[in-house]
Amino acid sequence: AVVSTQSTGVSKLARADNSQFIARYIGNLSDMNTLQLKFLLKLAGTNTTVFIDILNKDLQNRRSLTDNIRYLLKNLNPDQRHSVPQERPYGGIFEKIANLP
Repeated sequence: AVVSTQSTGVSKLARADNSQFIARYIGNLSDMNTLQLKFLLKLAGTNTTVFIDILNKDLQNRRSLTDNIRYLLKNLNPDQRHSVPQERPYGGIFEKIANLP
């Protein structure tokens, strides 16, 4: 019963715009673990924009893909990208990845 109550609570929170909380909580993507990222993805609901922004910021100074970048790319739901402007749905992330040394 506790698990279903927690899931319901997260589902309710996911309906709100949690992007400011998520951006502040993550701060440095390298400091996160996959359990935290999994929870934040669930908390974000359909708002993938915040993660696109976090990935863009993190990729600016990277020389390679980290496990956390790979995790987010693998787990961002492409069907939820409607919250991102469609002309560049992933905000140039793939161009940055292609240009990594």
